[in-house]
Amino acid sequence: MPRQHHVAQLFEALTKSIGRQSANQELNWMKRAKHPGCLKEMLERRVQGEPLQYILGGCTSIFTLVSSFCDSKAFHRNSTIRSA
Repeated sequence: MPRQHHVAQLFEALTKSIGRQSANQELNWMKRAKHPGCLKEMLERRVQGEPLQYILGGCTSIFTLVSSFCDSKAFHRNSTIRSA
C-alpha cells in the first residue's frame, strides 16, 4: 500500500475519532514536530489513542515526573532547616 494512501486512511480514522477540526489541528502540529518525516508513525500512535503530548514529545515519563516531584520536596524540606 502506498505511504500517502495509508496516511490518508489514518487521518480519516483520526477524524472519525476526534472530529475534523481537531484532527486538522493535530495534523498541523504533527507536521511541525521535531521529526516531520515520521508523520505516518505519529498518526498510527494517535489513532491508537496515545496522547498527542507524548507523540510530540511535550511530556516526560511518569517516572521522571515523580522523581522530580520527590527531589523538589526534599530540596524544599532541607532548605527550611535552620542551622544552629
